[in-house]
Amino acid sequence: MKRTALTLALVLLFISVRCAKESATAPASNDPRPTVKITSPLNNSEILDSTIVEVEASDDKGVVQVEIYIDNVVTPDRVFKVKPYQWKWNVGSLVDSSLHTVYAKAIDADNNVGSSPVVTVTAYQFAPSGLAGTIITDTSASLSWKDNSKKETGYEIEQNVNNVGFVLTKTVGANATKTEVNGTYKIADQLVFRVRAISAGVGSKYSNSVSLRVVFPAPSGLAFESLSAKQLRLTWSDNSTFEKGFAVERMTGSGSYTEVQRTGSNVTAWIDNQLDSALQYSYRVRAFTEINPSLYTNQVTASYYVGFVATSVPNTSSVWHVRLSPDKSLVACSMGGGRSTIDLHRASDGLLVSQMSGHNTGPSGFEFFSNGDKLVSTGGDGALRVWRVPDAAMFSVFYIGSALECLALSPNESFVAVGGNSGNLRLVGVADGSERMTLGGYSDVQAAAFSADGTLVAGGCDDHSVRIYRVSDGVELKRLTGHLLGVTSVAFSPNGKILASGDETTSSSGTSLMLWSLPSGSLLSTIQAGDVRSLDFSPDGETVVAATGAGEVAIYRLSDGARIGGYRAHPYGANSVKFSLDGKTITSGGANGVMIWSIGGIWK
Repeated sequence: MKRTALTLALVLLFISVRCAKESATAPASNDPRPTVKITSPLNNSEILDSTIVEVEASDDKGVVQVEIYIDNVVTPDRVFKVKPYQWKWNVGSLVDSSLHTVYAKAIDADNNVGSSPVVTVTAYQFAPSGLAGTIITDTSASLSWKDNSKKETGYEIEQNVNNVGFVLTKTVGANATKTEVNGTYKIADQLVFRVRAISAGVGSKYSNSVSLRVVFPAPSGLAFESLSAKQLRLTWSDNSTFEKGFAVERMTGSGSYTEVQRTGSNVTAWIDNQLDSALQYSYRVRAFTEINPSLYTNQVTASYYVGFVATSVPNTSSVWHVRLSPDKSLVACSMGGGRSTIDLHRASDGLLVSQMSGHNTGPSGFEFFSNGDKLVSTGGDGALRVWRVPDAAMFSVFYIGSALECLALSPNESFVAVGGNSGNLRLVGVADGSERMTLGGYSDVQAAAFSADGTLVAGGCDDHSVRIYRVSDGVELKRLTGHLLGVTSVAFSPNGKILASGDETTSSSGTSLMLWSLPSGSLLSTIQAGDVRSLDFSPDGETVVAATGAGEVAIYRLSDGARIGGYRAHPYGANSVKFSLDGKTITSGGANGVMIWSIGGIWK
């Protein structure tokens, strides 16, 4: 009986001790259970984003394991065999403002278990999320994010430029969800931004990072519009929102680009009014700020071309020589087919106004006087006649001798230069028919011209030469050679520095139009125009027009000899051509009659 009672007492004692080992209360000084305590977080504390759960545990037998329980659950990452007994608790995924319990258990070498008091905490969302951004200009970026916290006192914005490291750029107040960040941003820069919440000196985890680059769209659609021989208008599309202006660059010929103009912002056009129609220009445009230039637009290239709008004068045909009156109201023309008259037609509709009858053969040359009230003519009959305009009454006639093939009226209109098969170039007074001077020594003179100042006279000769004389004393100053055939036309430029001469060369190896420098007489350039029968300079001296046996009326630029306009106006040959005094009109004559051309130069 005593043995049974003793056994029962031992069993009860074992159960009592075992239960005491599982007790959550602190063990007594003689209690074999480990001592364990949560030192962080404190009871009833608030956790923003994350915290470190720290446990202190001790036992005279040695602590072999510590377990941290969150909401009565332990996971393998919260089981520790050695110090420190610490675990980082991220609460960002928990429900905002939710309550949670934390306690720890410690186990010693004798398998005694001690538990800490339970700590209650509240978990709050803290880190912002959903960061997004755009570049506004190359000095500002716009950022926005989601505010997930009820406890922040503000937000810190950091930026990293070209991977040099994040630096604090700006701080904003609580509840902010967007801001504008200012800086100096180059197009090549890689910009990265991030945001975190702050509260009482504590920072949240960072938001996602957002990478941005400055996008500075180039202007586009560069085009130009011709305004005049010296002006064109450039236009382009403005594709950016923050440019300070646009830089216009120009290249002349095959040279290098140079900046010629800077405009203000939002400007999409500029007029270049310093052009030389003899040159070619290329343009490009780009936007700029104080920090960045954009890429360039497309390039455009402009060259000046002369266009024609033709008006045919009715009732004219087989024209050998033609002139337009100074006021452009009348057209004087001589026609082939055995006709010996000079016909005056109204330019507007071709109505025959009068006929100048008197030459026994077809007139070979004539010119209007500057006031348009008279006309002087010559022909194969060797006569020099002066006519009244418009009634065609003959003022005077002077018989000079042999057949005459050309005539030029001096600038002061007091005498003419005439030439023909006599081998002489003669200067004859208009008023009295007196011969002022005879300039001879060659077989046949087919063309004559005075310089604009009247000091020089040139003759185009059948011996392939051009001879230039001083009017005051008849001295031959230059003899220009190089034509392959007889010279059929000559003309001085308005400034007297260039003489143009043409012949009837049609071979592809021939150079029928030659430009000579004066006073040196050196050859400037040659143009393969083909069978030049007549030529004239424009009043501005920048172009020369040629009438050819192929029927073309063609305009060439003096600076480079480029053909800048022309048409095959007279299918069976163009025989005569002349600029108007204002340079806006060209009159030409050929087998199909008279045509008056309105000249419209254009950059294209």
